[in-house]
Parts: sequence; structure tokens; C-alpha cells
Amino acid sequence: GTPSRGVNSIDIVDANTVWVGSYDGTNTSNYITDFSKTINGGTLWTAGTITTGLTGVGLGNISAIDGDTAWASIFHPTQAVATGIWKTTDGGVSWNKQTTAAFTAASFPDFVYFWNANNGIAVGDPLGGYFEVYTTADGGTTWVRTANTGNQLQASSSSEYGYTNDFSVVGNTLWFGSTTGRVFKTTDMGLTFTKASVANGVTDVQKVSFADAITGYAFMHTAGNKSYKIARTLDGGTNWSAIINTTSIADSTVLGADITAVPGTNALISVGSDVTAKGSSWSGDGGLSWELMEDTSLAPQRLSVRFLDASTGWAGTFNIDAFTSGISKFNGMVGIGAAGNSTKNVTAFPNPAADLLTLNINGLNGKQLLISVFNVMGEKISSEKMQTGSPVYFKHIDLSALSAGLYFVEVTDGNNKFVNKFIKQ
Repeated sequence: GTPSRGVNSIDIVDANTVWVGSYDGTNTSNYITDFSKTINGGTLWTAGTITTGLTGVGLGNISAIDGDTAWASIFHPTQAVATGIWKTTDGGVSWNKQTTAAFTAASFPDFVYFWNANNGIAVGDPLGGYFEVYTTADGGTTWVRTANTGNQLQASSSSEYGYTNDFSVVGNTLWFGSTTGRVFKTTDMGLTFTKASVANGVTDVQKVSFADAITGYAFMHTAGNKSYKIARTLDGGTNWSAIINTTSIADSTVLGADITAVPGTNALISVGSDVTAKGSSWSGDGGLSWELMEDTSLAPQRLSVRFLDASTGWAGTFNIDAFTSGISKFNGMVGIGAAGNSTKNVTAFPNPAADLLTLNINGLNGKQLLISVFNVMGEKISSEKMQTGSPVYFKHIDLSALSAGLYFVEVTDGNNKFVNKFIKQ
């Protein structure tokens, strides 16, 4: 419960189970291995520290398969000691190093990922001229380094390396980015790789995220998150094209701390931690256009974001104390491909709205309705039950108490859910 821990890695196992890793927001040179997890959808979080027996090490990421079993990548910022992969089978109470993932003091582990209880991959910066990749088929008891066959993992220069937690997975396919603007891809859980240069201005792939097997995004920001570039692929990562090249944080709705594709949709979510560009924004058209989801002057500093599907997403923030902030749950009912019926039965106007929003409800006469308003992070603002007596009904909602930003109004009749997005001015 130490204050100002910043959640910078999120692993969503399912709608109920989430593991997160953090860093020291008050002193980023103080590397820590703190984590937290929930097994009930965020109602209760259990915090802990990965015990490695080492000092000065940091947590790259956590990959879990349930609430008990997880793996963590541990690094040392100056590669002063041998780090590697640690595993827990008791929910994080105890952790044990997996020694056959033979990362040495010269190594820098970037991330670990497990598809199931047996098959996993660990990726580190180049060692001996090529990326240090290990695979396992027995839960990490035995790790084997992937050979540089055909120079498949060859570093393009001595300055090429990866980033902690910079990878994306769809099915058995995994992609990771590098500092020289390349994306490496494996379709067989790390046994073989192909690689491609993103180009199009993205000379440093700091984030890579795929919505499906063919649609993915490479993201680059400059120091201080002051400018952003995004490239997109529509063929699984072979060819890329530029879609965003923003140079000013003041007029950008693409926020620079983290970005993720929402699996199975055309949506992307970005979050910001810069004090002048906080909060979150989204794109519903594959990154071509963006809009803010929160008032950047009121929103918290958001550090990381991940979605499991269109209805399950989380964003990391700084905690205030052991019980307050640190992680935010997305409601997942929004117009980003989330579950919900066509809004032809329920429309909302005007949009944007000032103090009054009107719902035009069609074809739901005689049904008991529940009308709820949610903020962008899924917190219920208001809820009201009503019954319509006519085929066409107008319902007015008072917005005067709401701050400016993006909201969602949900109308349910017990069997169906209708969701509309609106902006409060």
C-alpha cells in the first residue's frame, strides 16, 4: 500500500482475474517488484512483492493463467546481476526463479508470456548479437534458447534492443518491437521468427498492439511524450503505413503514455500521464480519428491500458494509499464494438449536450426500463427505473451536475441493452 506506486503493466486473464505490476512514482530510480491482483473483477485487490533475493531490480511484466499461477520478468537497469523469470503457483505468496531461462548479468529480460500452463516465451535484449529468446513446453521447468537460424533474431546494430512489456499476442502469434523500428513475429510460440521494418516515421517501436491476426499498430513517442507517430498493418505485420504523425501535445487527442488495440474491433484506446495531457482517448476507426474520453484537466494521470476484449479493460494510475486509486476498470459497454444492440431503438440528442440530454425511445412500450449513466471508466453516475406507455417516448436526463467529458447512457429492458455515447460540454 505504499503511496505513488504507478501501475505500468497489466495482465488480464479473464473478466475476474487481473495481475498488475508497478513502479515507484516518487523515485523512478528506485526499482521495485511490487504487484497486485484481483480474482473478483476488481472488488478486492491483494498486493505483494516478488521476492527475488536481489536488490535494485525491477519488474518488467507479469503473465498469469489464473489467480494462482503467474510468471514475472525481472530486470536490473544496469545489468549488474543475473535476473530472469520467476514463477508463483500460490497466488504470489512465494516466487521461485526458473534457472533454465539462462539470463546472465549481461542479459536484459524484456517480458515473459504464457499461452497456457505449459507453453511460454521469454524475450530479452540481444546477447551474442541476437535477441535472447527462450521457450518452454513444461511451464518453465525447462527453457530452451531459440537459435538464430537464418539470422531470424539478429540485431540490426549494437543499439537495437527491446522494451519491457512491449509485445502483443493473438492466438499462438506474438509480436514484439525494437528500438530500430522493427517488429519481430512468431506464429509458433517462439520457435521461429520473421521480422519487418515499420518505417513510415516509426523508427522506434515502443508499443505494438494487434486487434486480430492481421490488424496491428506500432506506436512511437518522443521524450516527454510530446509527439506521437502510429503506423498500421493490415497483413499481420509484413507491410506498414503511417496513420498518425502529431507534433504538438497541446492539440493532440492521441495520448502518449500507452496505447492498445481493443481485440476484435477497430478501436484503440490511448492514455496519458503528462500533466498537460492526462486521461484517455479513443479511436473507433482504426486510429484515423480520435476523441478525448475525459477532461484532461480533471482526469488522473493514466500510465497503462489493456483490453482483453470489447467488454473487459483496465487502465493503470498512481495509487494514493493502500485502498485508493492505482487501477481503473472500464465499463466495456461503449461504442467501441462492445456488446449491445443497435441504438436504433434508443437515440440520444443533442450531442454534445449542455445541461439536458434527451433520449428518444422507440418500440419498447410496456416494458420496465432501467436507464443508467456511466462515466468513461465505468462508474455509475445515476440510475432510474421507468416504464414507457407509448411506442415513441422521450426521456429527459439532467446533466447539470456532471463535469465536461465523455459519458455513456445505457437503457436495458431485462433482455436487451442499448448504449449511446454522449459528450457533456
